[in-house]
Amino acid sequence: MFFALTVSLFLFCSPVAMAEDSEIPGNRLFMESLTGARLNPMGLQTRFGLSYRRRLFTMDGVLFQDTYASVGPIANITPGNGGIGGQVQVMPLAILRLKASYELFGSFGVFRQIHAFESLDVDYHDDALKALGSGNSRMGGIGRLEALLQMKLGPVAARNTFAAHRYDMKVSSTEVAFYDQSLDLLVPTRGWAWTNDTDLLVMMPNGFTVGARWSAGKALHDNPGDSVAAKATHRVGPIMAYTFFNEPGSVFNTPTLFFISQWQAAHPYRTGQEQAAWLPTLSIGFAFTGDLLPWD
Repeated sequence: MFFALTVSLFLFCSPVAMAEDSEIPGNRLFMESLTGARLNPMGLQTRFGLSYRRRLFTMDGVLFQDTYASVGPIANITPGNGGIGGQVQVMPLAILRLKASYELFGSFGVFRQIHAFESLDVDYHDDALKALGSGNSRMGGIGRLEALLQMKLGPVAARNTFAAHRYDMKVSSTEVAFYDQSLDLLVPTRGWAWTNDTDLLVMMPNGFTVGARWSAGKALHDNPGDSVAAKATHRVGPIMAYTFFNEPGSVFNTPTLFFISQWQAAHPYRTGQEQAAWLPTLSIGFAFTGDLLPWD
């Protein structure tokens, strides 16, 4: 599994200055890498993706710049779990990207991952999970469907990323939910959850990007009633990123530092119930992209 922040933080690797449309090759071997850390809740992860990209269109117009279809493997590792799988992406327009992925997932039985529960009305705040101990080694599969819509007018950009997460964990028939630290939700062991990130950004010519992000999420359980598992989460706050340089076609490109600070607007435990409402969710990390095939 991966942090909710990684669902769309690869967007920060979008070039500050795009390559000329005629320079973009028809076939690319493209890589993406992100390493991030988070507090409230805690987390640490490295995620890597490698894909073969085939350019779709060579028509004039900004809407058709760098459109592609791609396929390739993905992998992630944290101190408590890891996963490996594949993904397919289609970007038919510069404003729209669709992605589907599936990962085989396994936890190592440490760092309180993963605890499964036989009820939806359980405490899953940080102290309660800590009291349960290290957790158990578990395996399963996680599928994701994602849609990104983005627009840019001058230096101002708006982006929305919606993702549906499908869980199929190997657990006993009585265990109906587990805590997904990446989404900070009590999700079904076999079922769905959704997340949504909305960004409003100002992209500066010196490599800085500043703006704000609103994040929301909800687990979809059968007959949740008024349990804590039925509650949606919302948080909002500033985001900042700095891209050191942009050299389209290079093996190491768009190295980017990012920082996100979001305060909880709605959460079962982080708006004063168990955690102080003034304490934000803090995320920091480093990402880069690259082309393993040289551009002609």
